[in-house]
Amino acid sequence: VATYAVGAFLLRTDRGAEWVRARVEGALQEMVGTGGRVTVGALSLSPLGSMRLDTLAVHDSTGTLILSSGPVEARFDVLPLTDRLLHLRYAAITRPLAHLVADSAGAWNVAVLFAGSSGAGRPASAALAWRVVVDSLDLRDGLLRTERLGAPGAPPDTMRFAGLAMALGASRYHTGTGAGEVVLRHLAGRSSAPPLDVRNAEGTIVLFRDSA
Repeated sequence: VATYAVGAFLLRTDRGAEWVRARVEGALQEMVGTGGRVTVGALSLSPLGSMRLDTLAVHDSTGTLILSSGPVEARFDVLPLTDRLLHLRYAAITRPLAHLVADSAGAWNVAVLFAGSSGAGRPASAALAWRVVVDSLDLRDGLLRTERLGAPGAPPDTMRFAGLAMALGASRYHTGTGAGEVVLRHLAGRSSAPPLDVRNAEGTIVLFRDSA
């Protein structure tokens, strides 16, 4: 108990908050590998394992923004970070933005972020991998922009999906293998071009280990 109390006190200091920020950023960076760059903004902590990130951004290898968000609030287990386990008890992500682009061959810019263990820049040793466990996650007021590039000089086929709201249930992901499971409890949003109105989608997405 005394050790936990001392640890909780240290995490309330600026140095403790920076240690956690670097660990969170490192875990996310290892999911992306050298195909992109993760930036985690200022972080504040409570002694009971709650944190708030001001901003979060993911750029591709050319520096183009793929994913970003406004404030992120989360409750998590602190001590498992030392065992490379990021366990989010709850997370709320405000104003997330995803800008997804497919080249003329149909390859999406976001694919490199989820390429699995054989992707560029992934740690070769399982000892360097992170396990990510999410009990509950809410996404609020999101925006999804997609572009499909065609022949040179032709305008891209675009879509803008606004007002995104999403809730995840118990989900997991392993940065070394790319395997995991995402439980979608709720998804809603709308697009004007093409006309699309999603009210209450749900389901489970299974991520398999990359066999390449």
